[in-house]
Amino acid sequence: MGTVAAAVIVAFMGMVFAAVPSPTEGVRIVWHALGLLGALGLGVAMIWRIARPVLVLVLTSLGAILLPLDPIGPAIALNWVVARAPRHTLIWTVPLGLLGIVVPFWRDPGYGADAVLSVAPEGAAGAAENVPPGAGWYLLWALVVLLPAVAIGLVRRSQAQTRLAQARTAASEQRSHHLRGELSRQEERELIAREMHDTVAHHLSVLSLRAASMEATSSDPTVPEHARALRTSAHQALEEMRTLITSLRDSADGGYVGSAPTLATLGALVEEASRAGVTIDAHVDVPADPPAPQGLTRAAYRIVQEALTNAMKHAPGSGVAVRVTGVPGAGVTLVVSNWLPRTDARGEGSRAGIIGMTERATALGGVLTSRAEGEIWVVRAWLPWREER
Repeated sequence: MGTVAAAVIVAFMGMVFAAVPSPTEGVRIVWHALGLLGALGLGVAMIWRIARPVLVLVLTSLGAILLPLDPIGPAIALNWVVARAPRHTLIWTVPLGLLGIVVPFWRDPGYGADAVLSVAPEGAAGAAENVPPGAGWYLLWALVVLLPAVAIGLVRRSQAQTRLAQARTAASEQRSHHLRGELSRQEERELIAREMHDTVAHHLSVLSLRAASMEATSSDPTVPEHARALRTSAHQALEEMRTLITSLRDSADGGYVGSAPTLATLGALVEEASRAGVTIDAHVDVPADPPAPQGLTRAAYRIVQEALTNAMKHAPGSGVAVRVTGVPGAGVTLVVSNWLPRTDARGEGSRAGIIGMTERATALGGVLTSRAEGEIWVVRAWLPWREER
């Protein structure tokens, strides 16, 4: 509906201005013909005023400047240029539109009595006489056409920018919500995977060690073969699991909902390793009251568990010493040490266990070192234990 109205108004007003007699009598027919054709053409051009506002503005402005056409076409096109064109385009299109509006008004008084905008007072003999108004009136009319066109264009531009910003904000919020969900699920999977590594790796190492013990001590000739197969399968499962877990490591600790081991269960962990044939000298001195934070107890348990697992895997038959002391406010100190084997195989592992222990300590704001000190391999960690206030 708006397109039809714009086309009709521009074409009609163009024909009105084109009907003005040419200042040169000899070219009057050509003047009228070009004006009428231009009025019809610019009326049709209003169809593309929204899709191609710059092109329509150029056509209507040049038509109003070169032919006896109205300023309505440039005003309508200027409105959409201001609303949609890039800023660098406005630098030259706005002055062009301004000329397309001002020139028809500036040219109109030159038509004298045939001016489109004129008054008709009574002459001396009582006959009506067309008289062009003063220059101030023409300037007022130009402002009446120009200012609303620019103002409406600015309002439309502001509304379009607001809608665009809202759409971008909605899209950003949607992406953010999706990413938060994905990160939350990924974090949960990684934490569960890490707990699986720390737990399953320990039991697989114990299983492998027991199979090796059966292989060496059993008098049944069929047991060594089965024990070797069992130990090989356990070792292969352990390596495959470590390879998988390596890509899922993460230092975050929140969000895991599985069972949480505590410092009180360190005795059971040490006893299990002892039953597997490991000679362990353990000393645990951590007060039960006040209880340590859950994140601290889980990290301490897993670090000791992983250190024992590494000792059983890389130095089977070597004695292990475990020292765990803790005081609220001072923190928890863990030291797990074992004799280095004559043939050190540590370099052959994936180091996923050491990485996991380091990440657990760092996540709590603590520190962990794992290195050889002479002929002894020592894992030493300190975890902060903040007092409740």
